[in-house]
Amino acid sequence: MKASIRFRRFLRQAKRDPQAFRRLGFGNSRYRHRDPRADILRETSHRVLAEVGMSDRLLQVAMALEDVALTDPYFVDNGLSPSVDFYTAVILKAMNLPSSMFAVVTAVGRTVGWVAHWNEMHQAPLTIYRPRQIYVGEGYRDYVSRRGERSAELR
Repeated sequence: MKASIRFRRFLRQAKRDPQAFRRLGFGNSRYRHRDPRADILRETSHRVLAEVGMSDRLLQVAMALEDVALTDPYFVDNGLSPSVDFYTAVILKAMNLPSSMFAVVTAVGRTVGWVAHWNEMHQAPLTIYRPRQIYVGEGYRDYVSRRGERSAELR
């Protein structure tokens, strides 16, 4: 009963502040409605859960949340469908991986792409790579030398 009340409270909060909810595995800034990659992982997560069962309460809540996000008009209209991260977390949880390892597993999967980019850079060493990000952080800041002298320098 308490879990059901907390679940409904969580959904009300998500409707009040969709930006906070978006960071929790729902919605995607690139795909307005549904991320096609999430559709593939959704099928995979359902197969994994069918194989291992859903005895874990957290997995049951996740599947109830998925159902609401895919059917409730508010979530559908605002593009708050479960994301790749949501389904990845469901799969990793079903595999009994500790949540502290989720980022590590994700990084391992991305390593192939990172190495491919690095390899491309070294195959064409004369190519100039131009980052598209613009640093807008702190311009001038205090610098303390080893002797304790303070100065403002561009860093």
